Formats: sequence, C-alpha cells, structure tokens
Amino acid sequence: MFMPRKKWLFVLFSALAIALAYFGYVLTPKADILMENDYNNIGNMYIYSDIVQDGEYMYFIGFDTPNLCKADKDDLNLKNVENYGGNIEKLFLPSNGVLYFVNGDDAGSIYSIDKDGKNKTKLTDMTCDELITFKDKIYFTSVDGLYSMDLDGSNLEMVYPEPVTNIFPYES
Repeated sequence: MFMPRKKWLFVLFSALAIALAYFGYVLTPKADILMENDYNNIGNMYIYSDIVQDGEYMYFIGFDTPNLCKADKDDLNLKNVENYGGNIEKLFLPSNGVLYFVNGDDAGSIYSIDKDGKNKTKLTDMTCDELITFKDKIYFTSVDGLYSMDLDGSNLEMVYPEPVTNIFPYES
C-alpha cells in the first residue's frame, strides 16, 4: 500500500535536506579555517542555511513552517523533534555553541539563541539579507552594504559601503 502524498513528500524532503547537509559538509573545501564548526557554516551556504549540527544534535528550519527545530543527529526519521518556534530564515552554529539566525517575524533582524532554546537575544535592528559567522564575527549584508559585528552584537561596523551578494569567508 502507498503512503499518503503529504507524508511521502515530507519523507522525501527530509531525506533530501539531510543528504544536502551531509554532502555540503563532505564536499566543503578544507580551507585554512581555524574553527571546526565553521565548516557547518560553509556547508550551509550550499543548502541556503537551513541545517547545522554539533556532535549530538542537528538544528534545522522546519519543513511545514519556518520554525527552529532540534533533533538527535541519529534520528533520521525525525520522530523526536523539539520545536523552538519562530520564523527562521537563515541559521548558523559557530564554535561558541550559540545558534545565530535571521528572524523573519522581526523585519529580518539577527538573533542568537542557546542550543537548548533559551536566551533568545536580538543582536541588531538592521535588516539582514545574507548572514555568515566567521572567526568570532558575524558578517551580514543589508541594502546599503556589508557589515560585521561581534558574536554578542557589539562593535557593529560597515565593512563595505556598497550592496553585496554571495558572501563567502576565506583566509589568505
């Protein structure tokens, strides 16, 4: 007997998201990057910043609604998913163990949240188009240029005063 169409699409999309995250990580060029979890961020650029993982869990943007979700990395059928809510557009997990995301419910502002879903903090009022974390900094684009700030939202500065797309970190 066949699965209902909605369930079949959910299973297919789940498997595709997991495969993209895995291959995004495996195929990521091993640049001279100092922090191990920056590979999560580079891999994320291949899959539109929808899923990150640490040693135990994967954190992802929900399939039916854009909520922040958490599941055991071995739970490939996603049977035990914690839903932290929100309208998440981009998601990153640098080495400091804090999740960073763009909040679609707040005009695209950047937020941080602990991996247990606590301590949600707004880092800037600016609208973010693209986001990446790299070497203890958050880099993001807005309508008027490229900005950087510390991971706690302090020291906001304009890096480049022209519109920018497709940011990609590397060391020379």
